[in-house]
Amino acid sequence: MTVIGRFAPISPSELADRTSVRRDRISRILDLLVKQGFVARHLSNRDRRRLALTLTAKGRKVCDKLEIVARQIEVEVSRRLTKLQRKALSDILSTIEAELDIVLKKL
Repeated sequence: MTVIGRFAPISPSELADRTSVRRDRISRILDLLVKQGFVARHLSNRDRRRLALTLTAKGRKVCDKLEIVARQIEVEVSRRLTKLQRKALSDILSTIEAELDIVLKKL
């Protein structure tokens, strides 16, 4: 849901590319999220053949709460690391992000 919230409108295939979830599982997950009222599916304004996913108001509310909890966890874990460990983690995450950008541009 957070990926949909950050990148909406997003297609199901783009959602699969931005997560570790296989494309065949994305449909089942989306069916459940739509049924529960967290996600809306509609035709893309850019390409009427493609589905676009967005969060509903209910989904946005849950997503906002998830972001707060994730941030709290990040702060708590960060407090337990030394300054050197935080720097090393930051460097590693920056490298991963740069490599992901390269890979995603090739797709």
